[in-house]
Amino acid sequence: MHLPVRLVYCAVLGAARLASPLAPLAGGKAARAARGWADAPTVLTAWARGARDPARPLLWMHAPSAGEAHQARAVVAALRARRPEIQVVFTHYSPSAESVAATFPAEVHSYLPWDLPGVVRPLLAALEPAAVVFTKTEVWPVLA
Repeated sequence: MHLPVRLVYCAVLGAARLASPLAPLAGGKAARAARGWADAPTVLTAWARGARDPARPLLWMHAPSAGEAHQARAVVAALRARRPEIQVVFTHYSPSAESVAATFPAEVHSYLPWDLPGVVRPLLAALEPAAVVFTKTEVWPVLA
């Protein structure tokens, strides 16, 4: 019997998460990314508890890197023109998107957290997004 793909995915990602404290040894982008992935649940949950307005719909926009983040910016701008009441959470995966994220039209921005059930479920419960939007072909199976 073959293991379900989701189980294999979570096992591999869980192993990567366990190994991520070694990323600072590599330095540079790897260290920044590992720190960002680890800190993301704290950043996003703190915002949800302190600033999230549950009466307003929340859009969680994810773009993996800088190029996709620029595309996402245009989508969010158009959506805000039609629905100015929305709140926006913006996440990215790559350190290349950090500078774009800092100026992204969102209430909060962060790295995408580890795509594992024990990380994603509490975050979805805290944020309560009306929609989660991925740019391009970026799909995170647990979050999706």
